[in-house]
Amino acid sequence: MRGRNGGQDGLTLIELVIVLAIIAIIGAVLVPNFLLTTDKARLKGDIQSARVMQSAITLYNAEQAEVLKGDMGSMLKSLHESGYIKEVGSDGTQTSGAKWIYGAPAHGGDESVLVDISGCDNPKVKGDIFAGLSDDEKKWVVGGSGD
Repeated sequence: MRGRNGGQDGLTLIELVIVLAIIAIIGAVLVPNFLLTTDKARLKGDIQSARVMQSAITLYNAEQAEVLKGDMGSMLKSLHESGYIKEVGSDGTQTSGAKWIYGAPAHGGDESVLVDISGCDNPKVKGDIFAGLSDDEKKWVVGGSGD
């Protein structure tokens, strides 16, 4: 096809290769940052879920005049059967690969629901992502680089 100046319309092979190289460089920079952001959001979601579970346990203990005890699975089952929470996960694994535990945090304080990241497959969750949490969020996590 001839253009206005008598030349061919379209891109040369070199121009296409340069454009693809630029796209590849941008992708190589953005994909790891996106994955890190996704992992951080998952851990923060797990921390928020732990807060909700702690609120449900506190409410249950106050209204039922008894203290929930046992492992996290039995506590979640009791909360579900009593109507304090709607859904119960099958094995307690959270979106970040962490597990909920009930115990005293390594940072001091009373027993509460915590996000245990020590068993996470992703080492960035235990290191970089944990280090980037606020001090308040770190209170809800055990198994990070500071424990």
